[in-house]
Amino acid sequence: MWRKAYDLLLEWKDREDRMPLIVRGVRQCGKTYILRRFGEEQYGNMVYVNLESEKGMHRVFDRDLDPRRIVRDIASIKGVDISECKTYEELPEATRNYIEHLEELAGVRISIVSVGADRDQTILHGWDR
Repeated sequence: MWRKAYDLLLEWKDREDRMPLIVRGVRQCGKTYILRRFGEEQYGNMVYVNLESEKGMHRVFDRDLDPRRIVRDIASIKGVDISECKTYEELPEATRNYIEHLEELAGVRISIVSVGADRDQTILHGWDR
């Protein structure tokens, strides 16, 4: 049964017209286990969010349902690595808010944001303002 469920997840992942995934089933049948394992094995980054046990996490969905913002906010809350971000817009909202707060405090525009130690992990920010 586990293999069949995993194969169905692989089929879903490979679909070009894939929609958000809803998994239903009885309690304690392994839904969380298989989805976590699938995420860890099939994607470079995987974040597990439990809206029942993680108090306050539901607030991520209160403002709007913009998927890009939701992913950025969850990544920020969960402490996800931002070293792969290539543009300012890809940074988590909390990170962008922090940068903008620093700009206000310093009274200057921050033009370069480093997301890692390598030379190509630099984001040019504010050049179009």
